[in-house]
Amino acid sequence: MKQKRVEILLLAIFGIVLFISGCSKEGTNTTNQSSSKNVTLKVKSAQVMVADDGNDKENLIAVKVKVTNNAKDDLEYSQTDFGLKDSQGNVKSGIDTPFFGDADGSINAIDMGQLSNGESQTGYVFFKAKQGPKYTVTFKGTLDNDNSDDVKISQGLNTKVVIDRSDSSLKAAKAYIQGVFFGDQPDDYDDIVENNVIKESATFNKELASNISKRGFFNNEFSDEEDDTLVKAYQTANAKKTRIKPTLKYLTGNTAVVNISGYTLSLSDVYDTYDDKYDSVENVDNKTVIDRVTDIFSSEKPAKIKNSDVDLVLKRHGDKWEIDTSSNQYDEVVDTFAGTGF
Repeated sequence: MKQKRVEILLLAIFGIVLFISGCSKEGTNTTNQSSSKNVTLKVKSAQVMVADDGNDKENLIAVKVKVTNNAKDDLEYSQTDFGLKDSQGNVKSGIDTPFFGDADGSINAIDMGQLSNGESQTGYVFFKAKQGPKYTVTFKGTLDNDNSDDVKISQGLNTKVVIDRSDSSLKAAKAYIQGVFFGDQPDDYDDIVENNVIKESATFNKELASNISKRGFFNNEFSDEEDDTLVKAYQTANAKKTRIKPTLKYLTGNTAVVNISGYTLSLSDVYDTYDDKYDSVENVDNKTVIDRVTDIFSSEKPAKIKNSDVDLVLKRHGDKWEIDTSSNQYDEVVDTFAGTGF
């Protein structure tokens, strides 16, 4: 009987130790949620985002949080009341919702303001930080009684599970450019891009054929087969000569904007070269014109893309990205790769 009393006493002491070790002054724990008597902070997810601060693109960690007011008084807070603390104790404060350009529509930033007792608010908080170190999300709101110490709380963030779709969006953009504009579909295209490459290549090729042969520079009328020959010659030369640099301009959870800069063939330069070498209004057969233009495609230097807003807008669908061909920016991209966007 005496032994059983000792065992019960030890179990009781052990339970008290567990209870104390599971609590802290600021409500920190190792799960995805921390609670104090006045506030509950839950970290729902986190991901890398790219925004524009007005001068240059900004890499961010966006943390989706849920804040619940457990106090009887109203809880007031703003973006700067959230912090991201690294392992050295350095804290970066949350920033105002940044500018995501054409990706703005997919952002659900947390609403700033006031929560009454029992009310919750969910949304993203943004930090100027890079993925890698161990972080803790901190929160310090203010109650109407101004006792702000009562609403301190923190929650660990496992950066190993931070979602980063920057590489996949860039890879999808490059695959689309190669498959649709250069006529060279990558093997993994269907795994990463939602768009129908055959259908959209045909649409682009029709536009390109019109640019090359049907805008009044030549007197010749080309057949569909001859148009195809010119298109393939242009794409082959352009794929070899083009020096483009796709860069991530904006990135949110489900939307990416990829900017295209660099050098590509200009049909205006091709026509100028043709006019310098030949009489553009002379009557020559179609084959001669096609041979001449093909030679110029091969020898012409690529021209710099001067338009700084040649952007592909991508929307995520599961593991794939769909290029938004209905966006105003898409026309600029088509013109650029069809030789007229200069």
